[in-house]
Amino acid sequence: MLGAERSRFSGVAVVVVDEQAQPVLFADAADEGYAADGARLELDRRRRTVAAGAPYGLLVSPDRMRFFNGSGPEPVAEVPTQDILGVYSRTADLQHAAPRYLVCLVEAWLSDAAWGWRGQPVPGSELLERLGLGAKLRDGTAHVAPDDRGGLRP
Repeated sequence: MLGAERSRFSGVAVVVVDEQAQPVLFADAADEGYAADGARLELDRRRRTVAAGAPYGLLVSPDRMRFFNGSGPEPVAEVPTQDILGVYSRTADLQHAAPRYLVCLVEAWLSDAAWGWRGQPVPGSELLERLGLGAKLRDGTAHVAPDDRGGLRP
């Protein structure tokens, strides 16, 4: 069953690590049907098993971005995907975006949050600050991919 669940994710998850190479955020994408019904439990399991465990999780669907902080499988915040990732997409509507494409947009957004974006805060920066992620992203982060055993590779 795990293989069937994983296939509904993008297959290209991103892990943000800090300057000590410790995981900070585990991000992946899925279609909205799966994201709204059960994917958060699988994301939570994967978030906890990657390297030493990432304290934050992000599940992105074409409709919603769901943020988790390790306190349980329920999101601590949800925002419309279009509100944050819309400025990164060449298409006006992300409703039909593939999960892999969403992960690419998330990685660009997280990079901009870490290194600066057009001399102004990134879309959703207030949310990142409120969740405690803003400073963590600015403090020497890099993006890596998890391997099949939960290890991290650049």
